[in-house]
Amino acid sequence: MNTLSIKAPAKVNLQLTITGRRDDGYHLMDSLAVFADLADDLSLHPAPQSSLEISGPFADAIPETRLDDNILGKTIRAFHHATGLDGHYAIRLEKNIPVAAGIGGGSADAAGMLHLLNGLHHDPLDDQGLEAVGLTIGADVPVCLKADGKGGDCWRMQGIGERLSRHELELTPGLVLLNDGIGVSTASVFSRLAESRMTTDGNTLPELPSTLPVMELIDRLRYGNDLLTPALEECPPLRETLAAAEALASADGFIHASMSGSGATCFGLFEAPHQAVEALGAITNGRHWGWAGGLYPNS
Repeated sequence: MNTLSIKAPAKVNLQLTITGRRDDGYHLMDSLAVFADLADDLSLHPAPQSSLEISGPFADAIPETRLDDNILGKTIRAFHHATGLDGHYAIRLEKNIPVAAGIGGGSADAAGMLHLLNGLHHDPLDDQGLEAVGLTIGADVPVCLKADGKGGDCWRMQGIGERLSRHELELTPGLVLLNDGIGVSTASVFSRLAESRMTTDGNTLPELPSTLPVMELIDRLRYGNDLLTPALEECPPLRETLAAAEALASADGFIHASMSGSGATCFGLFEAPHQAVEALGAITNGRHWGWAGGLYPNS
């Protein structure tokens, strides 16, 4: 039996600036993202009938085990449509990334599924073709397709997420991720942004070198996350998660804290993975789900 497996790592937006909005309603962005060494595990093999088995600490947060009802089924249909292929698959998903958490868990799974399907069918799509299909599934899927294990890299996302450029980080950073299980509606966050905060419309951020020194990274992080204020307005309890991340500032090696994506995961960025692990260990408030480590793969 030809079983293929892949890791689908979490995406963390270190900075996210909204630069405009298209006529079709999609927002334009300029964001810097990295992949944490926290990943869902995904595998599949051909089968007479399609099936999905979900395990892991966040399995209960995914009630849609029918492929017709979730992003994995949407991914399969998009791949079949793009390639003219067909098939049934037995799929296993170990869900280690929090759901609806602003760190790209669903998009990571979709990207992993595209890689698995493409490999199983002997690579009918090249990288550009995979990204084109990925964009029809979600704006974060193209960047998640780039999670190729180069742990020192970050990605600049522009447009609606389809314009990507790789930048090598001069340091080997660590991350603390905090999530309190609060639901934040991405659509509602963007709606609040659309109503009152399109102040950056038409602006562009400075270009970035291919190798990103620490000080230039820090300069970029000062742009912050334009979705933070509307997310806090939409979900006031998120302030407690953000405060916990910001409280990490007293720890050794701390660089920056903010919210990833549209919420509700907040992060602390550190100079090295061991500093992130030590900082998380100092948090005694058991209310927080937390993870600490390096970039994908373990760096």
